Amino acid sequence: MRNSIVILASLMTTQVMAGETPWYVGGGVGMTSYEQGSTVDDIQDANIEFDSMETGYQLFGGYQLSEKWGIEAGYIDFGKTDDFDPTGQIIGIGLDFESTGFYVNAQYQIPFASIFSLDLSGGWLFGEGDATEVFPPDTTGVPQKDSYSDNGFTLGAAVTWLATESFHVRGGINYFAVDYDNVIKEPWRLGVDAIWNF
Repeated sequence: MRNSIVILASLMTTQVMAGETPWYVGGGVGMTSYEQGSTVDDIQDANIEFDSMETGYQLFGGYQLSEKWGIEAGYIDFGKTDDFDPTGQIIGIGLDFESTGFYVNAQYQIPFASIFSLDLSGGWLFGEGDATEVFPPDTTGVPQKDSYSDNGFTLGAAVTWLATESFHVRGGINYFAVDYDNVIKEPWRLGVDAIWNF
C-alpha cells in the first residue's frame, strides 16, 4: 500500500512539473437501448414490449494518472422508456421505466494520429430503476411504482478528438451489466461527450 501511494504521488508530481493538467470535467448526451426482461411479461398479463433507444445525459469528472491511465467517476441519466397495451387483463395498461446511476471507471488511452486517442474503460455502475404502471383516467386501477437497485460492471470503448489542449470531444459505446431484477435486459449506450481540462 505504501509503495502504491509513493508511485501515485510521483506520477502526480511529474505531471505538475511538466505543466500538464491532470484534472478534467465533462458532460454529454447518449442513447440507451431498452429491451424488456422477463419480469415485464408478468405485469397484469400485459403485452408490454420495450424495444427502443432513449435519450439521456451524463456528468463526470476524472484524473489523468499518467499519459495512458486515468480514473473517472460520474452520474448517468439513461432516459425513460414506456409502452402501452390496450388488450391486457386490465384494459389499457401501460408501463414507464427510467434508470439512473453512478459509476467509477479506469481509463486506458492509446494515442494515434497525434490528435486522437482510443479510450478503453472498465469499472462499476451503481444503478437505480423505477417502473410505474400507468392506467387510463377512466379506470379504477391504482398506479403501482416499484423501485429497483442493481449494480454491475461496465465496459466501454471510445475515440477522443483532442480539439485543443483543454477541450476534447469523445464518442463511444458502453455496456452495463445491470437488469433490475430482469425488468430490462442489460443495456448498451451510445454517447458523445465534451471534456474540459483545468
